[in-house]
Amino acid sequence: MKTTRFVARVGSRFYGLKDDESGNVAVIFALALLPVVGLVGASVDYSHGNAVKASMQAAADATALNLLKSAASLNDTQLTQAATDSFNTQFQRPETQGLQISAQYSTEARSLTVTSAGSIKTDFMGVMGFSTLKIGARAVAVLKGEGTACVLALNKTASGAAVAQGSTTVNLTGCSLYDNSTNASALTVGGSAKLTALSVGVVGGISGGAAITTTAGVMTGVLPVEDPYAKLAIPFYSGCDGHNFTAKTKVTINPGVYCGGMKLNAGAEVTLNAGVYTID
Repeated sequence: MKTTRFVARVGSRFYGLKDDESGNVAVIFALALLPVVGLVGASVDYSHGNAVKASMQAAADATALNLLKSAASLNDTQLTQAATDSFNTQFQRPETQGLQISAQYSTEARSLTVTSAGSIKTDFMGVMGFSTLKIGARAVAVLKGEGTACVLALNKTASGAAVAQGSTTVNLTGCSLYDNSTNASALTVGGSAKLTALSVGVVGGISGGAAITTTAGVMTGVLPVEDPYAKLAIPFYSGCDGHNFTAKTKVTINPGVYCGGMKLNAGAEVTLNAGVYTID
């Protein structure tokens, strides 16, 4: 009899809940909060993924530029390995999983395509069934013409293999500077000097990089550039047309043999008439 009355009381309580509105706001708020939290969490994961993608794109761009000139001389296996090594040097995001790099050179278009793909773990989107985010990047570099590196430092170990010092301003219009030295200060820009170029590539490191401005980027840890004059014989020359040439103001000079080198001081503006200049 007591059991029957207890069951009746419990049943009446549950039956009365259908008309009880005292807890509705809390329940509705809790249910509405779930998608809001999900959206906020998704934005955090997306921001992280976007940052990794930006780093991946920058590394792909640098790799394509680094390997463009040497790509034609490499077979598919060598090119893929070189692209992977170059990319890993530039890309510093250890949270990226399953990273894959590929490179393809087109002889007809004289272009190098570098692609990268990987994924990162999500922190919040996992509750919605997305445990990882796939990330990829693609870069295409095209060789427009020969001799785009108008300044090339060939010394393989020197500190300051290429130097801009004092108040000098160097403008390499439409061409690049490459430095084959492995030294930590292979390229040095000091004082109030400024360097502007299409791009700058250095095998080693740079001192004074804040004074360098480029269109296509500043890259360190690149592969050495082959000496374009290695197979050419030095043209015959004799005598001296100038000795210990020094310029301090605006001056125009002619082709010839300059013995003792050339020194261009602050304030110099030197125009070289067309021809061959031999510096002995």
